[in-house]
This record gives sequence, C-alpha cells and structure tokens, in this order.
Amino acid sequence: MSIKWDSFQNVVAGKLRDAEAKHHGVNPVTGEELWPVPIANQKDVDEAVEAATKAYETFRFVPVEKRKELLQKYCDLWNENAEEMTNLLCKETGKPVSYHCHWLS
Repeated sequence: MSIKWDSFQNVVAGKLRDAEAKHHGVNPVTGEELWPVPIANQKDVDEAVEAATKAYETFRFVPVEKRKELLQKYCDLWNENAEEMTNLLCKETGKPVSYHCHWLS
C-alpha cells in the first residue's frame, strides 16, 4: 500500500470519504499553504460513531494476544513510515527534524 503524504481523506466505516469543506494548514516558517484536509460534517461524524459502535461489538471479544498482534502491525507500519511522518510534522509545525528525531530511533 502506498501512502500519499499530501492528500487526506476521512475514514468512515473503513471507507475513504472526502468533504466539500476543506482546511489548509500553513507552514509557520515559510507561510506556504499546505495540502487540503477535508472537514467532516455532522452526518460524517454520526456515521463514524455508528460504525465504531458496531465494530466494538465484535472487537470487544478479540483475545488479548490477537490485539497485541494487531498493535504490533500498527507499530511496524509506523516505523516503516516514520521518516515521511516526521517530514509531514515538520511542515505542519515549522519545527526542525531534530525536534521530532526521537521517532526515528
């Protein structure tokens, strides 16, 4: 799976969803307008809460060993993408890589 670091969507019930309203952050160092981020509306929020409630009904019975396995997969994915995530955060916050570099170790 390829991640696009300058394109964002909301996720509702496991499906990507765009929105009419967008927010653009600004790099505080350069003043550059950053990528558009969709702003969820009330329907999006309601449907996300409904989907999460349904998912919980199944997930609450998942054994702790399986949960640990899923968490490890998340950690592995995070580590695979730490450099790109750090660069994204640097643009959003205007802070240097050295501020975020503890993630890269």
